[in-house]
Amino acid sequence: MSSGLLNQVQITSNSWYQIYGASPAGKTATINILACNLSNSASKIFLTASNTAYTNPPANSYLEYNTSLGPNDVFERGGIVLGAGSFVYFRTEYTGYATTSNVAVTVTGYEV
Repeated sequence: MSSGLLNQVQITSNSWYQIYGASPAGKTATINILACNLSNSASKIFLTASNTAYTNPPANSYLEYNTSLGPNDVFERGGIVLGAGSFVYFRTEYTGYATTSNVAVTVTGYEV
């Protein structure tokens, strides 16, 4: 059983990042996601969960869509319960004067 800190990713482009993936067979995961905007410009964030891996998420998989994350601000989403083989993806879009995103994402939780 894994617990505590499950993953950390620094997102610096507008691509999808798999921040949690493939819960172990026969296990359920409960995770929390914390994202910190390290830049001086706002970012838009997108968060999805799915039972399959993908490149572009289907519309029905979004947990957050086009949510504004201000400069030096923090976003937190907790209590996400996932079945075996589930994946969670995160993407940002920079806004304002920024030329790239700079968001630190931390995933905590446990698998049982």
